[in-house]
Order: sequence, then C-alpha cells, then structure tokens
Amino acid sequence: TLYLLACLMSFNRAYAAENSPDAATPAEPAKVSYKFTTTYLGASDDNNAIDVNLRANYDEHTAWVGEYGDRDGFRQLRAGYAYSPEFAYIRPTFSVQLATKGYIAESVSTEIGDKNFAILGIARTNLQEYYDLGHDPSDALTVGVGSRAIENNEIYLFQVFDDRLETRQRTNHLVWRYKFADDQRLSIDACYKTGLET
Repeated sequence: TLYLLACLMSFNRAYAAENSPDAATPAEPAKVSYKFTTTYLGASDDNNAIDVNLRANYDEHTAWVGEYGDRDGFRQLRAGYAYSPEFAYIRPTFSVQLATKGYIAESVSTEIGDKNFAILGIARTNLQEYYDLGHDPSDALTVGVGSRAIENNEIYLFQVFDDRLETRQRTNHLVWRYKFADDQRLSIDACYKTGLET
C-alpha cells in the first residue's frame, strides 16, 4: 500500500512540474496560523471533562498539543504532527500522535481525484490507554467519497470501521463545509455509529 502511494505521489509530482505556471512568479511566503480550542464534555454518569488544544499550521505542516482531564482524575497530555502535501490528483496526510501513559498512534489517509474524489485511510495505535474525543474507532480503515464541485462547498460521505479489535464499530459520516470568507468556514458533521461498547 505504501509503495503504491509513493508511486502515485511521484506521478503527480512529475505531472504538476510539467503543468505548473511560470516558475519566475514569486510565491507568497507561508504564514503560521494558530487555533486554540477548549471543550467541555458532559457525561451521563457525571464524569464530566475538559479538553484544551492548541494547533499550529504552517503550509503543509500541522502540529498540536493538548490535555484532557475528567472529574474522576484521569489526565492525559498529548502532542501530534501531520504532513499534508498536495499533488495534482492525490492529497495524502501522514500523522503521528504521542500521549502520556505510553500511547502512540499513526495514520495515513488520502483523497484521490480532482473536484470529485475517493477517500481512503488506515489508522493504527499501540493499544495503550487513551481517551478519544472522536466518534471513530482508533484502529480502523476509512473509505468514502467527496466533492468540491460546487464553489466554496465541500461534501464528504465516508465510513470509518474497526478492522482490528472485533468491536464491529462502524461510524458513517456525512460532512458539509461552507467557506464564507478566506479564513472562516462552517462545518457540519452528521454521524451514525453502530457496534459493541468498549
């Protein structure tokens, strides 16, 4: 799989070089942008929690640090990094995350296509203790489709499913994103999850 991905990336790099605009035109320098997020999580068993996260983006690179803490005393610091190069017909994202309590996670995902595209991904952890803020299983495959055919709109339909721990967990996502300014957008994620409790 990684070999196939590397071949596709090489093909797209060559295609982009042949079809790039005049190289003499200077490009605007990339800027670092930051986003701070704090989340309050209410639980039916009153084990409420707070999560804080600071994210930095620079061109194709993203890094983040965060901390999760709940009422019962569980605390976990985490840090992560993602690299997202963009080619003509393939847009992969490679990411790694480390957290206290010995947790390590890695993932590779990609979009294949132009305005209409396929979505593929795989994620793996070392199965150490971790509180996951998302709805998706942490060790999973992702398959789906997406479109940017309508200006300022992005639509994704995909499923994330456990292929390792026999939980039968499957999460279906329908995501709509609308960009109404250069640095502002609205995102709505409707999801439905099935499977065994873990």
